[in-house]
Amino acid sequence: GMDRKDPRKGLKRAVFRAAVALFIALSVVAPARADATDQARALLDAGDVAAAVRLLEPLAAAGDASAEYLLGKVHLDGLGMPQDFTSAAAWIAKAAEKGDARAQNALGRLHAEGLGVAQDANTAVLWMRRAAEQGDPTHQYDLAILLDDARLGVEDKAQAARWFEAAAGQGLPAAKTSLGLAYQQGSGVQKDLARAAALFSEAAEAGDARAQNNLGLMLARGEGLPQDYERAVGLFEKALAQGQTQAFYNLGVMYENGFGVAQDEARAMELYAMAGRKGGTTATDIVALA
Repeated sequence: GMDRKDPRKGLKRAVFRAAVALFIALSVVAPARADATDQARALLDAGDVAAAVRLLEPLAAAGDASAEYLLGKVHLDGLGMPQDFTSAAAWIAKAAEKGDARAQNALGRLHAEGLGVAQDANTAVLWMRRAAEQGDPTHQYDLAILLDDARLGVEDKAQAARWFEAAAGQGLPAAKTSLGLAYQQGSGVQKDLARAAALFSEAAEAGDARAQNNLGLMLARGEGLPQDYERAVGLFEKALAQGQTQAFYNLGVMYENGFGVAQDEARAMELYAMAGRKGGTTATDIVALA
């Protein structure tokens, strides 16, 4: 029996060795490819688009999803080359088909806007949902925004709220603000002002300007929490410092009425002008932000 076993053992060993050699070769190739895409990304960040494209083109042509996405992005942004939506969409679609979440999100956005592809909101939702399901909160937020938008014919407030919730659960401040609005308005969820105030508060702490304005609004009106003009003024000022236009107007109302600040009509008028609005007179004129 010995004679028959030995050759087989030898063969197995040879096959195993070849497999190991192949595995080593593959594991050397993959990092090299990843290094090249990382290098390309670094070159793009540094503004050396030509060098990045030289690296990306052969990788993208060989079917590397990350390279396809990055090359698509270069065409999309028109960085160092003419903006070309058709080429951008073609490269991004290749990467999206391979499961690259950034590409799926980008392809969805292109379909939503009809750039380089036919405008088709349903296709946009399909791709953006694939990206969102991979778990990046910014992709979940983008999908929620799309589903929250009445203009595209794919509006689904309950689904939008669910995706805002998913992104907010991962700590994305903008998603907390949008989820807060959903609870404030009872849009896709049961109206809950306390929950809205809590979400705005978290997002405002994190520096989200919309949340600062919206929480200021609830405090100025005593909506969902006790009225607190001074705290409202502080929040409007924070939002205003970030250029939040609604906050210019709201702070103007506070100055015009002397709510939480010394009354100052001139300052009020200045703020109204900055907001590009004529002005209000009472706290009821304080405007909400969607």
